[in-house]
Amino acid sequence: MNVLNKTIKTNIATITEIDHETLLIDIEAGQALELKDYQQTMDAAYTLGGGVKYYNLANIGEFTMPDHEARIASISIEGAKYKIADAFIITTSAQKIIANLYINFHKPTVRTRFFTNRDQALAWIEGLKVADRLAVQKNNWNPAN
Repeated sequence: MNVLNKTIKTNIATITEIDHETLLIDIEAGQALELKDYQQTMDAAYTLGGGVKYYNLANIGEFTMPDHEARIASISIEGAKYKIADAFIITTSAQKIIANLYINFHKPTVRTRFFTNRDQALAWIEGLKVADRLAVQKNNWNPAN
């Protein structure tokens, strides 16, 4: 992994801290996302934030598909160690089918939604940030815990 200006490049992804609360995870097209790749992404999140939790904006490259182990790791408590929410950008029919299975049969441990474009995904994340800040003010609640 190379760390440069709050960006880390892994075998199949580039992870960038776009603000102190949000990671952009750009996964290359045509990849088979395996457990080792997911672990590299978690390691990158830790390296960038020192253990803080992020809102993740994950741009999944065209025809890239996670294997079963990577999907299970992503929804696990351990897999949520450095994230508050996941916004996935997907583009292919196969990715949409997997996304529906992911949400309906394996409940993620953090708030998770799938989008077909970056603007919608970012708007959802920004809405979560506002709602979370209001909840912190009102109830002294912290989404990063």
